[in-house]
Amino acid sequence: MKSKRILVSIVLLLTFVTLLGPQSVTANAIQTPFTGIEIMGDVIDPGTTVFLPDGGMHIRGQIFEALENSTDPRVTGTATTIMNANLDPSLTGPFWGTYVLEVEPSTVCPGGGSWQGAYAGKVSYTQYYAYYHAVLQGVSGCVEGMKARIDADCFVGTYSGTILDPHGE
Repeated sequence: MKSKRILVSIVLLLTFVTLLGPQSVTANAIQTPFTGIEIMGDVIDPGTTVFLPDGGMHIRGQIFEALENSTDPRVTGTATTIMNANLDPSLTGPFWGTYVLEVEPSTVCPGGGSWQGAYAGKVSYTQYYAYYHAVLQGVSGCVEGMKARIDADCFVGTYSGTILDPHGE
C-alpha cells in the first residue's frame, strides 16, 4: 500500500513538473493560424523513378515548384519541394522530402524571407488523395527564428497551419 502511494505521488509530481515546463518557455510566443491555396507549378527535375517487378515504384529526388497563397503573407510565396515516394502496385504509399518557401515581400514582411523544413504524407494516384504534414523553420528575413507547421490536402490544393513566433510582443 505504501509503495502504491509513493508511485502515485511520483506520477503526480512528474505530471505537475511537465505542465509547468512548457508554459514558461512559450508564455510570450504568438501563435497565428492561417489557411491557403497551393497551386502546383512546374516539375524542375523529374528525379529518378524505379519501376518494381510487382508494379510499384520508387521515386527519388523529384523537384517541383508550387505557389503558396495564404491568409498570412509570411507563408505566401514560391515553394520548392524535393519529393521521394514508395508506391505500391495501386500507386499508393508514403511520400516525404524537404521544402523551401521563399516569402514574397509584403507590408507585413517588407524584405520577404525564407522557410526551410521537411514534410511527410501519403498519396494515392488511383484513389485521388494526397496529404502531408510539414514542419518549417524560418531561416531569413521577417520569418527568421519562427516555426510553422502545415497540413495540406494536395489534390484539393488547400492547406492550413500555425506560425509560432517565439519573439512575442
